[in-house]
Amino acid sequence: RESVALEPFDHLLNARLHSHLQLLQHFCRRLSTFGLCLGVGLHVAVVCGWPVLPAREIPDLVDAAGMLDTNLIRAGLRYFFLPKVRRQLAKEIRAQFEAFHESGFALDHVNAHNHMQIHPTVLSLILEIGIDYGMRAMRVPDEPIALPGASTLSFSRRMARLIPWIWLRLMRSRLRRAGLNTNDYVYGIRDSGALVRERMLALLAELPDGVTEIFLHPARGDWDGVEEAARHYRFEEEFQALIDGDVRAAAEASGAKLTAFSGL
Repeated sequence: RESVALEPFDHLLNARLHSHLQLLQHFCRRLSTFGLCLGVGLHVAVVCGWPVLPAREIPDLVDAAGMLDTNLIRAGLRYFFLPKVRRQLAKEIRAQFEAFHESGFALDHVNAHNHMQIHPTVLSLILEIGIDYGMRAMRVPDEPIALPGASTLSFSRRMARLIPWIWLRLMRSRLRRAGLNTNDYVYGIRDSGALVRERMLALLAELPDGVTEIFLHPARGDWDGVEEAARHYRFEEEFQALIDGDVRAAAEASGAKLTAFSGL
């Protein structure tokens, strides 16, 4: 078994990317003094965030305030059907990869805000552009239907996941044909913002065979400007779960190898 535990620092997008990278560089230097390191990934934003490029260069991607579309369905349709929008989208995605490249960090993996890497247009652009920047791994947001310690999904909700289930397998096959590493499973979607100590212990007790990614949103409390959809997230509790002694013991007892994508 391998458990890929993503650090909270793969969210490296938006207009403040450069200042975020400076803080991350400082944090990684501190970690290195203890012999620790992080696999740092790029969290590409194509919705619900601030772009790297100025609004005048991507006018069809942003609203009057300069923010990327917060309506995922509308954005997805426009990205798929409108060539002019796709060209601007490609330009913005390349700018985000370029900003990450300028940081000097090795690119451990790539994913996208709101799991938009599953969108066929976004996926194609990330594959096309990411290879130029040494991309070697990408998250497939494929969470098992049955989660340890969680309530059973209704029949209708299970059926609603059938088409995404098929598409995610096609996506994984495409990534592997492109020579990219990826995960077999992911935990953290149904528990988004609530992977607290008890949930972590339940998941670690029943890890499936293969590569499992567990992703959290840890922080030392709320902050000004937090995304509306995340206002209910239990950031501090997720942070405490990551440093909890029982959680670490459970990870060790599971037999999983803790690694970053670059270690696969």
